[in-house]
Amino acid sequence: APSVFNFYPPTYVVPGTQVLGPEFALQNASAAIDRYNFANALAFGTIAPLATLPGATGTAPNWASLESIAGDPDALVAQLNGLLMHGTMTAAMRSTLTTAIAAVPASDPMTRAKTAFYLTITSPQYQVER
Repeated sequence: APSVFNFYPPTYVVPGTQVLGPEFALQNASAAIDRYNFANALAFGTIAPLATLPGATGTAPNWASLESIAGDPDALVAQLNGLLMHGTMTAAMRSTLTTAIAAVPASDPMTRAKTAFYLTITSPQYQVER
């Protein structure tokens, strides 16, 4: 390909605007659902290994560092903000995540950690590179 932009239609207009945004042509409802499903599998399950890798067990995150601070929703959100969003999480998003995480029983720190991770990586703020 003559350019890294060959996948982007150069005349694509962002829906509802008059702005040219070729890179936005790659995102559609199907791609969004695929991302959410992948995020769910990563957070709450295991990503299956390739069939060509006999004996492989798949991929699952190590939750120890997030699980250890899951009792404090503010600390958990702050950690994910630093790890996944380089400190760019807005105050509104931090507040929303903290409220959602606090709704998960503190007696289940693993589910709290996984829920916080899932909500962060499926958020619009995470999805858009700044």
